[in-house]
Amino acid sequence: MAMGQDRAQLMKAGFLAKFVQFTSWPVEPKSHSDEFIITVIGKDPIYSVLKKIYTNKKMKNFPIKVKQVHKLDEIENPHILYITKAMESELDTILKQIQGKAIMTVGDTDGFCKRGVLINFYITSKGTLHFEFNSTVMKQSPLKINLLLLEIAKVIQ
Repeated sequence: MAMGQDRAQLMKAGFLAKFVQFTSWPVEPKSHSDEFIITVIGKDPIYSVLKKIYTNKKMKNFPIKVKQVHKLDEIENPHILYITKAMESELDTILKQIQGKAIMTVGDTDGFCKRGVLINFYITSKGTLHFEFNSTVMKQSPLKINLLLLEIAKVIQ
């Protein structure tokens, strides 16, 4: 059974919460105005879903702030940077700008993981939602990710 677009977006939002549970940031939100920031770069329905689900909620015991930006210079060190397909042509520049920072990069576009995004969602031929991890990016990242999470992911080198 193929997955509807709305259901897929809701599942992605749910997965983000699980990713956070299995991840430690070197500096918990103090440097982020005591908020847990999720930034969506580019136009995509995932922004509205995240905004709706995470308004007045907490992650890592900090209030969640969901932001949408459309330009590279608007990214202000979020905890999670959700990179949309709309930003595909600028992906390499985005990744270069945030390299070495404690930012979890997430996408849902074919090839993003191979190009350097940490976590990428994809729909299988059977229509189910899965995610892949880039193990090279994970090793270079200041984030500490529990290896249990990798057991349910497709791992990309």
